[in-house]
Amino acid sequence: MLYQVMSIAAALASAVLSVLAYRGWAKHARKDLARWRSVVGILSIVIASLSWLALVIPVVLDLMGFDANIITSARAGIILLLAVAGTPLAFALRGASRVQALLAALLIVALWLASGVH
Repeated sequence: MLYQVMSIAAALASAVLSVLAYRGWAKHARKDLARWRSVVGILSIVIASLSWLALVIPVVLDLMGFDANIITSARAGIILLLAVAGTPLAFALRGASRVQALLAALLIVALWLASGVH
């Protein structure tokens, strides 16, 4: 029970942190950063968001009674690799957006490793 509550909290926190990182990037960092750093920073946020979706969609489908085996172990490995590879890209951001994107990505990696998906 505690594991499920912590997993839900981490998943929600990751989604909120990704949204906050995007909002901070859109308001401040996009103007202040060099173009390449801005592109790499938003790429890290997008990778984290897509990885979060890939983790949450099978759970939601399973709760709705559908076949949740859409993510095979090969796909899960690729998604986890993208999440791990996208995590250091958050260092291209600056300020609060960097911390938020980094924490969101690390939470997603932790959730992937703690789940039975891999």
